[in-house]
Amino acid sequence: MTRQMQSQETEARVDLKPAHSNTGSVDGAWWPRSRDLATEVPTLIKSLAGRLSPTARLVYHLPSWDTAPRRFETGGRNVKLDGYRFQPINTVYVVGTDRDRLVLLVVPPGTEPADAQSMMSSASTADNESTPSQLLELDHSARSTAN
Repeated sequence: MTRQMQSQETEARVDLKPAHSNTGSVDGAWWPRSRDLATEVPTLIKSLAGRLSPTARLVYHLPSWDTAPRRFETGGRNVKLDGYRFQPINTVYVVGTDRDRLVLLVVPPGTEPADAQSMMSSASTADNESTPSQLLELDHSARSTAN
């Protein structure tokens, strides 16, 4: 069953590395407002339209999100949502129809805005090679050195 999904927000909070940047384990970061993929994914897909062929699939860490449909329609296209327990936590893989893909760090929805901005900025720096775990620890290390 395909479900029509629409977002209540107009803009996704996404920050990407420059195109053709091939370093690191992520291509940028996404800071969703909730753990509801049905609400969050349409704006994410819309924000990636200039960088990726039309989205065909989104792979996510199953335990990190609320229950989501297996397929949905957005912008006149069907998109498959694949949740796996082995998918790296705090990441999503967005796969286009041309099999191009982006790996995004998922900044947890409840993250303080200053911390989220720092993580997103670091994840989207062209030469950043940090792992998702290292990027998510940025706010903790910054607080530790400030004390």
